[in-house]
Amino acid sequence: MQHEGMTFPCPELGIAKVAAAVAVVIVIYTIMVK
Repeated sequence: MQHEGMTFPCPELGIAKVAAAVAVVIVIYTIMVK
């Protein structure tokens, strides 16, 4: 899952992946609840 133009150092990349995963889960959960 690489996005063009989005480059992060290794530590920030790990945080970005976790944050993105959490955001996706929250969005899906919100849609499912509604």
